[in-house]
Amino acid sequence: MSNLSRKKVFLFLFLALALFAALLYATGNAKVKASTKADTNPSENPNTKANSSVEKTVNTQETTDTVTNLSLNDIIVVAGGEEGIFVIDISNPKFPKIAKHLNIDIEAKKIQLSGNYAYVTNNKGNFIIIDVSNPKNPEKAGQFDIEYKYTRGFYVSGNYVYIADKNKGLVIVDVSNKEKPVEIGQMDIRDGGYGVYVSGNYAYVINPRKGLIIFNISDPANPVEVGQLGKYLGSSLRQIYVSGKYAYVANGSKGLEIIDVSNIEKPIKVGIIDTGTALKVLGTGNFAYVIDEKENFVIVDVSDPANPVKVSSLKGRKGVTSSKPLDLYISGNFAYIVDKIDDLLVVDISNPENPAKIGSLKNGYSAKDVYISKNYAYVADGLDGLLVLDVSNPKKPVKVSRFDTKGNARRVYISGKYAYIADGYEGLVITDVSNPKMPKKVGHFRTDDYAWDVYVVGKYAYVAADDNGLVIIDVSNPANPVKVGEVRTGYDALGVYVDEKYAYIANFDNGLVIVDVSNPSYPFQIGKYDTYGWSYGVYVDEKRRAYVADDDNGLVIIDVSNPANPVKIGYWNDYGGAKKVRILGKYAYIASGRAGLVILDVSNPKKPVKVSRFDTDGEAKSLYVSEKYVYIADDSNGLVILDVSNVKSPSLVLDMPWLNLYGVSGAPGF
Repeated sequence: MSNLSRKKVFLFLFLALALFAALLYATGNAKVKASTKADTNPSENPNTKANSSVEKTVNTQETTDTVTNLSLNDIIVVAGGEEGIFVIDISNPKFPKIAKHLNIDIEAKKIQLSGNYAYVTNNKGNFIIIDVSNPKNPEKAGQFDIEYKYTRGFYVSGNYVYIADKNKGLVIVDVSNKEKPVEIGQMDIRDGGYGVYVSGNYAYVINPRKGLIIFNISDPANPVEVGQLGKYLGSSLRQIYVSGKYAYVANGSKGLEIIDVSNIEKPIKVGIIDTGTALKVLGTGNFAYVIDEKENFVIVDVSDPANPVKVSSLKGRKGVTSSKPLDLYISGNFAYIVDKIDDLLVVDISNPENPAKIGSLKNGYSAKDVYISKNYAYVADGLDGLLVLDVSNPKKPVKVSRFDTKGNARRVYISGKYAYIADGYEGLVITDVSNPKMPKKVGHFRTDDYAWDVYVVGKYAYVAADDNGLVIIDVSNPANPVKVGEVRTGYDALGVYVDEKYAYIANFDNGLVIVDVSNPSYPFQIGKYDTYGWSYGVYVDEKRRAYVADDDNGLVIIDVSNPANPVKIGYWNDYGGAKKVRILGKYAYIASGRAGLVILDVSNPKKPVKVSRFDTDGEAKSLYVSEKYVYIADDSNGLVILDVSNVKSPSLVLDMPWLNLYGVSGAPGF
């Protein structure tokens, strides 16, 4: 072969190899791109899609499975009253969510995050210290009690807790050893301490008589008074905040007061502004942020402390429905407001002239009643209206919607595609729940008195309306409900049950009242039985036996086969507090207030026998029995679900925490 021929062969082989390598690279690169696309596009990655779904469905539940790598800067901690504390993930301020819930031994009313620890008090001298260094797994680190039982405020600085006590003044506790805190200092102050803030070596205590008292705490075991305002500020004092050379005092109906503390020995009041009813104040830069009983949230320009100027208020702005704030925390451009009605509000304060609600976290207010229909629980949640939960998996209920009824939702009854709500002074509210995710109000009827309960049969809604007795409303056109009949039952009509032609009224201290409603336009009282207790609820079985939840008088069983002459046939009372009763088979299930759930065998109604009791953490107001589960409206404790497949030993499926929040704090403790 010639040299030229060899060169051609080598060239051909080289080109072939180069082409093959190029093809390999292109194919590999395409695979990498496809893999990257699948990893970043939720619609094409089943794992990502599943996780996204979980995030959406557990927004009001503990999310330890979906929350990862939370730092202290990503959370706030909130005091949840009887429910203990909640760790809230605020990594996305528009969508705060519960990261963890921890029950504690006291009712959590005030809270402060300092370093890796949250300090919680019940305002009665009892404190618990929680280690939150791992926000997904908070743990109790210690506790202490002080002798004095009226904590108005406290502040944690370094290894010390400074407590403003209404009866004793200033109390100082060394918490360097979290397991064994020690009270080391105390200063008696006439009329007590109403709030405290620590800055540097000084503790600033507000007091009605002397206004502001300043203590040198360079030796915390021996605080020394070094200055005082010496002016009466009144007993409406709420809280104090110190920044630079000024102290800002939230002084209730007197508004925001500003005190120059540049001369520690002679502080001077320099400014005041009427905000409404100031409850708490924090500040940053030229602005003071005030939560206010009348204006909700007020921003004040304090660049000239002698002439503070109100810049804006949250009251009346989009998405803000209440004005019952309890506590405030500021982080960057966001204010986190704990509110008695709205639970947690997130407000963008980047533009002080136009603060805007951008997020919220709400779970419940005070569960009064629950009704199960298909896979949904409809909770009458007091001032929070109607709460709808998906309970297809009772172990993991998911909030799907909330509807503001405008009143005080006491009872709910589902019939067809409508929810009928006894809404206190708002009367009867009718809501279309054909799409549980988007309840829509369709009708409303004022009953002229407080609507306590409602029962629906056919085209009529029967409302127990307090002193107004039984009100019968034609709801054949839900958009235009019309009253067709009414009968005064005497005293307070609180509960109602209706069968074919009779309505049975739980009539408080008037006992059981029976009304003939065979002609709804002309109802009349046909019978009555004095139960000798306070009748709250009634249920009638197919054998015409009425079971009356008679509060402290327990359960009274009445034969109503002759409605004109009802006769008591049985009685049971071990615990009292009976508020609502339902019958399933041979068992009576009683929502028994503080006693929780009580189950009785009523196969012999003359001699009911207690089968079991389950002590819920709240006050059982009402219940719904569905197959093997009992759903309990447990007042401030929210919704409790029990498995009663073994009636002798009910087991807890879920105690769903209701957010009744009181205090909020976060890093760096501002």
